[in-house]
Amino acid sequence: LRGNRYDAREAADQMIKFFELKHQLFGKGSLVKDITINDLDEDDIACLKTGWVQFAGKDRSGRQIVLNLPGLRDDKFTLQNELR
Repeated sequence: LRGNRYDAREAADQMIKFFELKHQLFGKGSLVKDITINDLDEDDIACLKTGWVQFAGKDRSGRQIVLNLPGLRDDKFTLQNELR
């Protein structure tokens, strides 16, 4: 809610978009659980290992900090591999 300037409608729309994308990428069963490394296939894991996406800990509010380093990106992976 805070991220949407306390606009409940915007916050609800953002949550709906998140769950729609999660459903599209991981299927219906993923909607009620956290995604873990076990939910990724071999190409998804290989894409992570390129290092173009890095997790740099959490901020003071507990949000995950994600860094994208485009110079490390490998064109052999699909957009779905990158999003997952």
